[in-house]
Amino acid sequence: MPKIRSISGDLITGLSMATILVPFSMAYSVNAGLPVSYGLSAAAIPPLMYLFFGTSPYLSVGPVAMLSLIIFQGCSPFALPGTTEYISLVLMVTFMVGAIQLLAGFIRAGFIMSFLSQAVINGFTYGAALVIFTSQFRHVLGIDINPVGSMAQILYRIFLNLRELNVLSLSLGLTSLVLILTIERKYPRFPAPLVVVVTGSIMTYLLRLDNLGVGVVGDIGTSFPAFVFPLENLPMIPHLLPVTFTLLVVGMMESVPISRHLASRSRKKFHIDAELKGLGLANLVSSFLSGYVVTGGLARTLFNYRSGAQTKISSAITSVLVIISLVMFRNIFYYIPQPVLSSLIMSSAISLYMTEDVRYLYRVGKTDGTVLLLTFITTIFVGVQWGLVLGILLSLVLLLHKHIQPCTEELGYSRQEDQFMEMCKCGEKGSFDEGVILRAKGDLHFANIHYLEDLVHEKILEKPSLVWVLLDMKDVGDMDGVAVLKMEELIDRCKSNNISLHISGLQSEVKIRLDILGWPEKYGSTIHNDLKSALNTIDSEKKYDPFIRFI
Repeated sequence: MPKIRSISGDLITGLSMATILVPFSMAYSVNAGLPVSYGLSAAAIPPLMYLFFGTSPYLSVGPVAMLSLIIFQGCSPFALPGTTEYISLVLMVTFMVGAIQLLAGFIRAGFIMSFLSQAVINGFTYGAALVIFTSQFRHVLGIDINPVGSMAQILYRIFLNLRELNVLSLSLGLTSLVLILTIERKYPRFPAPLVVVVTGSIMTYLLRLDNLGVGVVGDIGTSFPAFVFPLENLPMIPHLLPVTFTLLVVGMMESVPISRHLASRSRKKFHIDAELKGLGLANLVSSFLSGYVVTGGLARTLFNYRSGAQTKISSAITSVLVIISLVMFRNIFYYIPQPVLSSLIMSSAISLYMTEDVRYLYRVGKTDGTVLLLTFITTIFVGVQWGLVLGILLSLVLLLHKHIQPCTEELGYSRQEDQFMEMCKCGEKGSFDEGVILRAKGDLHFANIHYLEDLVHEKILEKPSLVWVLLDMKDVGDMDGVAVLKMEELIDRCKSNNISLHISGLQSEVKIRLDILGWPEKYGSTIHNDLKSALNTIDSEKKYDPFIRFI
């Protein structure tokens, strides 16, 4: 029974997805400056190629809006959109994207995506879902506006053109959305999207709603693109590299976060390198079959998940149906109302939001919660692409800050515990009148040695009575040349201020390097094995005798 239910769920989802993928692929290809047939071709065979390597049972591979716009912006400066030369550039970019993705998958370069924190991925995912939801307003309201731009720009255009609102489109879209959400809540196994699409198409045909201003899919054309050779203009490759790498980053950011997110929610396996291989093979095939760049669509993937897809059979069924529709049933999608399709996308976007993630991240650490919100806000108000750029930059900055800055703490001495510990634990009674003990943790190198220098200078300014500084380095595993040079400068600078800087606990590798550089001859009297022996030397007059019981 479970297998039968799984297959039936995949079958229904595949059927439903086919009714969405065809019209949207047509629209996306127009946005890319290509004939409609190229979008349909990209939605037919390439998704089947993804199934050979891809791991996600929900990812709906095909043309997407953002990549279509990037292609248009990247290739239109070199050729007029729609011309043979322009199409050859698009096919070559598609081949380049596929080849790089496939190679990256085989050399296991997917780890690069690990530089993006979960906060960034969630912020982007939630922001993109909201952008997708609001982008459907123009179809539901029946208002014809320019769809390019940020969410704020699109909403502003809709506001300026509200007088063009079509009541029939609004009624059909809202009714469909309410029906889908209600049916899915009460009868989660019932094929609500398919029923709503069929019902809306029949109503549109019988009542001729298309003549009353309700948008429909219309004629999908009569041609099926044949085999082509995508590398006809090799001298243009250097000029197309920027758009190629932009497509790589944005394409992976569109498909990877949602795939990982849904895999986590449904306890399915996910392998980033396998995803790269699958998408790479799909794009290579697309370039040879008159398609263009494909990736996992966020809204369609959500729809797959919400509709009950269990395995990759659902995507295979969708592709087969797209091929059949291109060959045999070209007029079957004519009367599908655009407001109904928009209601499907809107219902899928609603399901993505889990505000508990935001609250949890803020409870764990405000930094992650802030990163999530900044990425989210940038995505919805500036644009999806800029949201991704900000997310990537934030991830790298936070990662570098965490690993560059050494953990340095001030130590005191606890009489009760008879040991050195952080000042916050032993209090002011554990401090030293004329000195300070600092402990550095982690490697010291050119990028972080200034943190230690600044801390020493800060202590000198805070304590005018300071005559010695003891730096414990038992947790420092390595020092590069710049760090050694800066440390020598720091010792000399302290000496010029009548302050002696002592070092204790050098690890063997660091000690060998310093011995080679002549430190025993230059600073031998200030280098000690551990904190106790260092204080024994510093405290020649036994000022801390009640404090240091081992002396």
